[in-house]
Order: sequence, then structure tokens, then C-alpha cells
Amino acid sequence: MKKNNLRSRIKDQGSKQAFTLMEILIIVSLVVILAIGLIVYLSPQRQINKSYDVKRKNDLSTLRKSMEDFYNDNGYYPKPSQVCYDSSGNNTVCHICGGRSGSPTLYPYMKELPCDPQTPKSHYTYEVDSASYPTLYQVFANLGIKDDPVIKEVGCYDGCGPTTNNITDCNYNYGIASSNTHLDVCNAATPTPVVVFGNNCSQYGTLYYIEQGICNVCNDYNNCKILSPRGPYYINQNDGNPPNCTKQCIPD
Repeated sequence: MKKNNLRSRIKDQGSKQAFTLMEILIIVSLVVILAIGLIVYLSPQRQINKSYDVKRKNDLSTLRKSMEDFYNDNGYYPKPSQVCYDSSGNNTVCHICGGRSGSPTLYPYMKELPCDPQTPKSHYTYEVDSASYPTLYQVFANLGIKDDPVIKEVGCYDGCGPTTNNITDCNYNYGIASSNTHLDVCNAATPTPVVVFGNNCSQYGTLYYIEQGICNVCNDYNNCKILSPRGPYYINQNDGNPPNCTKQCIPD
């Protein structure tokens, strides 16, 4: 009888030990599942991109203030040779990164010019209207979080970038501009054919210009040059959402 009781106790202890190990395995499995779910939810790469984007926004905000201070002291915005490491001749588009060889400092307005956090893969692009006496500027960057609401706020939802020979580089989605101009934006959602007319813009009493992908009225030619110094200007505004400019005149 005692032997049977002993065997029974040993059997019960073995069952309890096996059950305890099973509990541990279940708990470990649950922890692993929760950890995987947390990783997926937090998305480490998205968090890294967010931190990069915070730096980009801060960098461009600091650049805006420094450039306005520079303008107030000098009557023009920094020349490409004063902010870009790769400025050349009369080129009006170049790149900013204080950590690159050959970069100026823009001292005393900035101790060191900023670099994109993913340089050299990404960079800040600087564009002015003149290499020798800039009266306006734009700085473009590319945010890693493509659904950031600020992209739509600045009008770069279809891309934006520097414009050369009336062709806009649409590979950026964020930027800043001097108060007398606006970012060169793309509008892939509503492509508009442009018909160039032979008449000079000054011959029309009412003109239009494109801002953030939308056709806006700017009235006479002189007023249009104030609102959009670099043009181009259009003689019509077609109905649509957004309204489109399609007939372009020739600047005097």
C-alpha cells in the first residue's frame, strides 16, 4: 500500500513538473508574439525616419532665419559660393552641407552649415535667381515619412524641386523659400499642356501664375512680377479642381 502511495506521489510530481514546463513555454511564446507585434507597431525604420525628418525641419528653419539675417545686413541672399560646397561659375543650383570638403561657413550667421542626416545619399539643394546677386532663394529636402501632413502644407504632394529651363526636378517633398517667392512644385495629378502665345505678357490686362500647382490670378504684368518674379505667366485660367493655366505668354 505504501509502495502504491509512493508511486502515486512520484507520478503526481512528474505531472506537475511537466505542466510547469508547458506554462513556461506558453509564457515565452506569448512574450515573443507580443514583442514581434510591438516591433511591427512601432516600426523601427519609421521611427528612424521620423528622427531624421525632425532634424531636416530644424535645419531648414535655422537656415531660413540665418538667410533673412544675412539679407537684412547685405541687401541680398547668400550666393551659392557662400553656402554650397559644390558651387560653380554662374550655376544657380547647388548643395549645402557644412561637413563636406570645400564648404563655406556663412559665419557669423551660422557656425556650421547643416547637412542632411543621410548625406551623401540625400542632400539639401539650394536654388537662387542669380549667382552673383540673389534676390530670392529656395531650399529643398526630402522627408523620409512620405505621409507627413507638412508635405501637403508646403504644396509638395506631387513633388517639388529646383527648376531649370522650365523643367522642375520633382524628387523632393519639402522645402523653404524666401518671402518674395514660393517653392517650385509639381502637379502630376492634373497635368496641363501649355500653349505658348506669341504676344508679350505686358499686352494683357489680366494674367495668371501657378503657385503650389494651382492657377492663381495676379492681374497686370507688373503685379505678377512682384508675386512671382520668375514666372512663367499665363493669359487664361480654365475651370477645374484645381483651376489650370494653359496659355502662356512671353515675358518682356
